[in-house]
Amino acid sequence: MDTCDVAIAGAGPAGLVSGLILARAGLRVTVIGKHTDFLRDFRGDTVHP
Repeated sequence: MDTCDVAIAGAGPAGLVSGLILARAGLRVTVIGKHTDFLRDFRGDTVHP
């Protein structure tokens, strides 16, 4: 059975960026999303410092 270090529920902008950052840090990441496409509007579609 495959395992992961981190499981992220939600494949929106925050979940995907978090997954990317954690994967680049060497963790095994699984991102679980409800939708099968990205053809929708995001409420938090911008990132501000």
